[in-house]
Amino acid sequence: MCKKLLFLISFVAVLGLVGSTFATELHVYGYSPTAKYKTIDSAYEAAVTGDIITIHGDPSKNGLYKYSWTGNKSDDTKNDITFQRYGSDNIRMMSIMSIGYKTGWTIDGLNWSNNSGGIEFIARTGITQGWFDIKNCIFYNCPTIAIYQPNGFTVNTTLENCTFVDATRATANYVQLRSYSYDWTIKDCIFQACKRWDSSATSWAGEALDMRGTGATYADYCTFWNNWYGADGSDKGFSSGDMALYGVSATKNIPVLFGSYDPNSPTFMYLQTNNDASILTGDSDGSYRGARPTPEPATIALLGLGGLALLRKRR
Repeated sequence: MCKKLLFLISFVAVLGLVGSTFATELHVYGYSPTAKYKTIDSAYEAAVTGDIITIHGDPSKNGLYKYSWTGNKSDDTKNDITFQRYGSDNIRMMSIMSIGYKTGWTIDGLNWSNNSGGIEFIARTGITQGWFDIKNCIFYNCPTIAIYQPNGFTVNTTLENCTFVDATRATANYVQLRSYSYDWTIKDCIFQACKRWDSSATSWAGEALDMRGTGATYADYCTFWNNWYGADGSDKGFSSGDMALYGVSATKNIPVLFGSYDPNSPTFMYLQTNNDASILTGDSDGSYRGARPTPEPATIALLGLGGLALLRKRR
């Protein structure tokens, strides 16, 4: 019996090693005319299930670079793809990222700001998609909904350490999940001044989370400020149109202070050191809430230098 158990454990371990061996990391350098992949689209077309797409910023611009992505919205076999920024680069997405009929994607560290929407799940009747992990992303002043799931089944998805801020626009900058979005986890996020509509026009103002028909979803260890509705079921009597609830250690009415609201700045959406302790050390693992930590003084100094290219090597 022991030998069989040991064999089974060894076999599973070998399978894991084989799977990781065949995963490929594809690097996107939009600023380099000689790069193999200059667009996210080209890297995605070359990727297969399980691959990692690492997106680089321009070192001569403190890690900033703007990308668009068309993406393949049709049904295909490219599941379990990771899209991640390189290091702490400022990767600005200039288009909506539509996800159609996939499962298991990870989206890590990308920014949507000012002139683009965020992430839209495209589902269809009878198709279940899910097991997504959206983390360390910034959604700032988006003119449309930041994360939108209009229909179909989108399940077992985690939204963590993301920052949602709508500083100036009266737009739908929030998370909207419609029917059949089951078993979502929302944690360690910042929702600040997110508006569904102008407060002078309707009581819908400030709906950070809209969970229509999904069942109660807790926003654990999240921070809400200047969002009047959408994250406390008691606001609307636990109606079917508002089933997002404050969860463990969620905080209300504590404003978050950021280093910069300029999407092109090296300190864009980094936390200031004088934030409340719940912001700096109040997430689920005792770390910071939102997408960007408080940078160390040395990091701030490096971000201000134009010579970052000397400190990086292309992988």
